Amino acid sequence: MKLHPETPPPDPAVRLQRRSLVKAVRVLTQPPGSIPVLDRRRAHLLAWLLLVMILLTITGLMLVLIVDPPGSPRREAYVKLILLILALFGLAYGLVHAAYYRLSAVLTILGAVFGPWGSLLVDPGVVRGDFVPLTYVVISILLASILLHPLFTSLLAALHLTALLLVIRFSPATFINWPSLLALIFFTSVLSILANLISQRDLEQIDHQKQKLAQNEAQQTALALLKTQMLEEAGTRIKQLTVLHEVVTVATQVDNIDHLIESTTEIIGRSLFPDNCGVLLLDEEQGLLHPHPSYRFRFDTHSSPQAIPVSQGVTGQVARTGQSIRIGSIEVLESYIEIDPSTASELCVPITFKGKVLGVINAESTRPEAFSVEDEHLLWTVAGQLAATIEQLRATAAEHRWLAQLAHSNELINALAHITTHLQKSLSQEEILQTMGDELSKIGLTCAMAVRDSAQKSFTIKYTSLPKDTLERLEHNTGSPFLGSTLFVNGLKSTIENEDFRRPALITQPDEQMQLFFPAWQARTRPENEPGKSVEKEPTYLRLPLVFEETLTGILWVWSRFLTEADLSVMSTFALQVASGLKRARLFQEVQSLALTDPLTGLMNRRSLFELGRVEFVRSQRLDRPFCCLMLDLDHFKKINDNYGHPVGDRVVQEFAERCKRSVREIDLIGRYGGEEVVIFLPETDSDTALHIAERLRESIAQTPIRSLGQELPVTVSVGVSKRDEHTLELETLIARADQAMYIAKHKGRNRVAISR
Repeated sequence: MKLHPETPPPDPAVRLQRRSLVKAVRVLTQPPGSIPVLDRRRAHLLAWLLLVMILLTITGLMLVLIVDPPGSPRREAYVKLILLILALFGLAYGLVHAAYYRLSAVLTILGAVFGPWGSLLVDPGVVRGDFVPLTYVVISILLASILLHPLFTSLLAALHLTALLLVIRFSPATFINWPSLLALIFFTSVLSILANLISQRDLEQIDHQKQKLAQNEAQQTALALLKTQMLEEAGTRIKQLTVLHEVVTVATQVDNIDHLIESTTEIIGRSLFPDNCGVLLLDEEQGLLHPHPSYRFRFDTHSSPQAIPVSQGVTGQVARTGQSIRIGSIEVLESYIEIDPSTASELCVPITFKGKVLGVINAESTRPEAFSVEDEHLLWTVAGQLAATIEQLRATAAEHRWLAQLAHSNELINALAHITTHLQKSLSQEEILQTMGDELSKIGLTCAMAVRDSAQKSFTIKYTSLPKDTLERLEHNTGSPFLGSTLFVNGLKSTIENEDFRRPALITQPDEQMQLFFPAWQARTRPENEPGKSVEKEPTYLRLPLVFEETLTGILWVWSRFLTEADLSVMSTFALQVASGLKRARLFQEVQSLALTDPLTGLMNRRSLFELGRVEFVRSQRLDRPFCCLMLDLDHFKKINDNYGHPVGDRVVQEFAERCKRSVREIDLIGRYGGEEVVIFLPETDSDTALHIAERLRESIAQTPIRSLGQELPVTVSVGVSKRDEHTLELETLIARADQAMYIAKHKGRNRVAISR
């Protein structure tokens, strides 16, 4: 069996070229769809015929150029004729594609007529033979019957016969077979007319059927549009329900208002209103609507939206009235606040909870009448859910703040109780202040304290827990010292606007308070809270009066970023405990002073003098260091009491003790031994130096009278000096030797110095 070789499949590139060629031919012959169906079918045929006739005409032109010699009149005439016919066919082809079918058909037939009749004019010899009349008549009649109305076909046939008769008349030698020509014309015309009528009838039936199909198609299209509209409404409803579901889901998952508004704005902008939309929260105290940072804009903006007063704009009106506003065209509004110049319509709905407006949801669109009643109802529902969730989150946040404040207060109370325990162990005011500052610094608090003077007219800064370098830098920048500065009561009252500064208070204007301490203090510039930038919390300043038994003894200032206004009551209780501790320490110091100090002269009494003197005496023995004692006694003191009275005598003793105190060193011990006698212990002092000190002290008292009651009283003193040696083993022995030396000085005439040998 012989197998035929398998034909290889055509190359894909060749197939692509064929398809492109066919497509190009279809484009060339495809009439526009704007003309009637009958003319469109004829136009399609006419386009094909014109392409064929253009090709044949070009072929004829080539034959003329080949057959006729160059320069001959016949060649030149034929070239002009053929170019004219090509121009007519080309113009007709262009008119077909411009939807001018009938004009194109007339030009086509005119070109067909010009062919043979033009040839007759160029070369009359072409009419000889039977084929020439057929060419003149048949081609144009066929084209007319195909392209135009039958009446035009009959008219064209009659014109051809008339033209032929004229040709025969003017050219008798021309032979025409009239019977065959007339028969051909008759049958061609009749058949062409019948074919034209039949095809036209068929086409009319086809048009009728197409009209019915078009009606059916219109009905189907209307039904499809109805279904599409229903589907769109269903889709819109599904989208609305989806939005509500997403908003409710977000409301159950968020833990703060910012996250809630941000998520809700993203849902609304993504699913409902993609242009400009967002939430503005109402600040009732300031009467402003603050746009949330998540507010969406169609255009990119790097600046945060400004707050809007409730007295302005659409959003302000909605916040005032609690009623929604839907505007199809913002051009009708006179007081519209323009943010996006391309905005054409707006929808604004209030966020209300139990009749209270919390804010508004605002949406803008670049399309007029972009918002429907359904959109307004949907946004009302979203606003209601948003309001309920905001109130719930605010209540939860308030509860959390209360619990956090309770925990913070408990922690602060425990810390202050610990500090109070340490304060109770302190016995002096300086120790109490230092302990208080150190312990407060451990829990992050800084303090400063001022003590009120006895005249109740001013306060003096006695302590601050500020670090040393910070305090030095502060004093350097302000040009005045802090510790030791004085605050006058009148100035303090004016600073706190006539409030009772005896009550604990939160300082809301710390710069004004600092100007009390530093007159050159300049107010600081507060940092702006920019979006995306965290601003450090400002410290909280508290002013706490130190009151003991209804007496204001001082003021304590405490500040820290960890304090809150709610801590005022706890800190005020702590201030009362500090005041009590300071009072207790002062009383203790007074008791100690009474126990160790002579009440008249302020010098050490005999007991404290002996106790401290023994310590120094033993040290000098252990280290074998010099140690001396001075015994001083006023001369003729009894006469002063007798002549001027005991008050003057007490004043003389006080001045005598003060001069003695000013004449010795800080390491020396000085005390009242009894009556007008004063004892001075001189550690690290030999006998020669002790004699020199005694002589200087005697001269200063003798040379300067003591003033009392407007008169000057001359006073002298006798001084006895003793030193520790190998025979002086006890402090009492040293004092007794100084006493003996003092009596020696008196017996020698008083107002002199004597030393025990």
